[in-house]
Amino acid sequence: ALRRARAVDASGGDLAKLVWALSTNNQDVSALANKVGDVTTWPPSAVARLAVGLCAGDHTKVLLKVAAHLRESLSDYASSELVDVAYALSKADARAFRPAIDLALADIDASSLDCDALARLFEALSAAEPPADVVSKAVH
Repeated sequence: ALRRARAVDASGGDLAKLVWALSTNNQDVSALANKVGDVTTWPPSAVARLAVGLCAGDHTKVLLKVAAHLRESLSDYASSELVDVAYALSKADARAFRPAIDLALADIDASSLDCDALARLFEALSAAEPPADVVSKAVH
């Protein structure tokens, strides 16, 4: 996996897919997480997939990059990607990432989400306990 991580494209899509796939299969992704550099040029889809891949374990350093990307590129994120980022950040440390989680949740259009995304949305809402106005906007 590390050899493949060295050969990923600059957009981060390959690395994000690799991290996500390994974590989905309960593999340790710590070594790959250390390979994540600057994500500012990554598309939101790659950042969201990376975030979900890193939500198990202590990957705060990379998730801080994810939160920064979210703040800088919020308008570029689809609702499902916002759900993935909010879910991942809430699984990692809901209190520490609360501003980023609230930002993501406030911009979600729940009517466009599939069943899996809705389940992650409600998990994120439960973990983060955002203000009522954020919850109302996220679920309407």
